[in-house]
Amino acid sequence: MDKQELLESIENMGSEVSENYPHDQVVDRELVIKLVEGLDEPEKVKSLVVPKELGEWLACQKLGNEGSFFSIIIELEDMWLGSGFEEFITDNKKQLIEVILGNRGYEVEKEKLYHVVSPDNLTMLYKINGVEVKSSHGYLLSQVTQFGSEHKSFYQLTEKEIKDYDERYLPFMVPINEVNND
Repeated sequence: MDKQELLESIENMGSEVSENYPHDQVVDRELVIKLVEGLDEPEKVKSLVVPKELGEWLACQKLGNEGSFFSIIIELEDMWLGSGFEEFITDNKKQLIEVILGNRGYEVEKEKLYHVVSPDNLTMLYKINGVEVKSSHGYLLSQVTQFGSEHKSFYQLTEKEIKDYDERYLPFMVPINEVNND
């Protein structure tokens, strides 16, 4: 039952005049509850998870603004086709249109995090103040995974952070989820 059908059912219900309040009408409470329970709720739409760069671009657009739908779609095609996102856009056309129309939310894909670990299981890189990457003094990885979340994050690096520091460390990357599953 949709909202309009529910309203019509309630309007067509019989009612009685209250003895104590002659200007009020009384309806069957249980019947109203049954009608409301029969109301179809709109299906909740899951947010679309988008790559970081696309999420940053979407954040700058006037999503849901009727006057800009077509210009955003055209700009999306012009900007992103040929940029490595063709497959994502092709696979998610309908959902992207819903995002642009304002009928679906989106969230930015979280970057994968890694530990950089030597063959003898010692950490090799960490971040100072959460920004600058430095060579590590070599904590055992098992010690790092036991740190509190504030200190543990010093040893969690993105692939880009590792590449930017020194590409020779790339073979030593261990995804965080693999470490946590041990």
